[in-house]
Amino acid sequence: MKFNLDILPMTFIAIRFDEKTSEYIKKAGHATSDKLGRPRSNKPAHITLTDYEGKIDELVEKLNFVAETITPFDFDFWCCGYFITNGVVYISPRYLDIFRAMQFNLQRVLGEPHSTYFNQASWVPHCTVIKGLKKTEVSKATRHVAQQLGVFTARAVGFQTFTPNSPDKFIDFGGEVEESTTF
Repeated sequence: MKFNLDILPMTFIAIRFDEKTSEYIKKAGHATSDKLGRPRSNKPAHITLTDYEGKIDELVEKLNFVAETITPFDFDFWCCGYFITNGVVYISPRYLDIFRAMQFNLQRVLGEPHSTYFNQASWVPHCTVIKGLKKTEVSKATRHVAQQLGVFTARAVGFQTFTPNSPDKFIDFGGEVEESTTF
């Protein structure tokens, strides 16, 4: 069997939150995981906007171009929901227009998403709090997350990339790039 070693990795592009927001969401996810006896996730809280198949250096250059036009902004998380088919409990922002516009602009610069999941007509802006739940755990987890978090104000501060076997890149709104060594 031959393998194509030239296949470019899939990268996901997400909205990154300030540390206070990330810790607040992570704490609720950990409390819910502990209550259900499930493993904790240490992935930083985020809202994935789109995916990209291509060279990471080219992606960072394009993300930097978009990030320079955006300033950090506050928004409210006000809804807790779930995707029953894959056992995900999430929180959703109140005003979806800004996230849909950001996704649209990113896709104009990066090209069409690889996955149909990120098509404008079907994508749901959300932040996963806990995932991998059994169908029987989802309603209990949703109630617990809603009680833990309630309605709260979050701060978006930049983009973050998630690429398998590669350090995450952080692109601050305003255009500064950092590299993660922790994930």
